[in-house]
Amino acid sequence: MTKNRFSFILIMVGAFLSILNQTLMTTALPSVMRAFSITTAQGQWLNNGYLLVNALMIPTTAYLIKRFTTRQLYMTAAGLFMVGTLIGAIAPLYPILIVGRMVQALGAGILIPLVNVVVMTSTRPSERGEAMGIVGLALNLAPVMGPTVSGVILMHLSWRYLFWLTLPLMLVDILFAVKFIDNVGELHKEKLNLEGLILSALGLTAAL
Repeated sequence: MTKNRFSFILIMVGAFLSILNQTLMTTALPSVMRAFSITTAQGQWLNNGYLLVNALMIPTTAYLIKRFTTRQLYMTAAGLFMVGTLIGAIAPLYPILIVGRMVQALGAGILIPLVNVVVMTSTRPSERGEAMGIVGLALNLAPVMGPTVSGVILMHLSWRYLFWLTLPLMLVDILFAVKFIDNVGELHKEKLNLEGLILSALGLTAAL
């Protein structure tokens, strides 16, 4: 296995964990509502807030990929995801739990498009079909597995373990990434379309 391929696997694992986390909390929503004595409408922001920030970060990553190296971007995204996971695990109040989920989403919104960019720039044309198939399988399997994995965990443990069990997995991935992540592509100085980002944020928030 080449270093480039191992780099791709590490980034794909990070993206897999971030997508898995989107649906882990869906099954845990009743438990979270009981723990914090909140309504269903309030509880839905556990998922809606995550999806909102995620949706904003995915197009923004197109700009970030051109301004920062693959290693810098991955370590930042994975670090944000870990910080958000830790906040969620220890959150004493529901608003803090929402903040944790949104911080998670900041990292997840970078990881998902980053894995596709790495595949397209670090593999030979003859290997791209296979690589994209593996990525598609992993990233489509994650949201399907989420509710089932969550249900099994919740049968025996608190909903907080949905965060605590994700944390060491991402930590191991980051430790390997420090040594093995390769930089791909070229950097360009481009201006962020801040007006478009703000309008997108307002539009998506209004839609939700």
